[in-house]
Amino acid sequence: MNYKELIGKTVFDFTKDAAIIERITKVNPSDKEKVAKYKKDCHPIGKAEGIEELAEFLNNRELCKAAKKLRDELWADFNRRASEANKKGLIID
Repeated sequence: MNYKELIGKTVFDFTKDAAIIERITKVNPSDKEKVAKYKKDCHPIGKAEGIEELAEFLNNRELCKAAKKLRDELWADFNRRASEANKKGLIID
């Protein structure tokens, strides 16, 4: 699986199991408002980490590898942008 296929995806795209979703996201999947908020507001790194946690829970090595790659790419981009901002005297957290 190519990690780029995971961009924009969340745990909700990979399982319908309410208990697993709530365990990972802390969101009850029957609460449509909170699900929409999670999908809209969760940082892409958090989404990737959620997919990674799901993949580990399900022992899906291919999904786990792709999610880790996406997470690492997103962190590298975040750190690069934070470093550039820091050179301009800005702090990104």
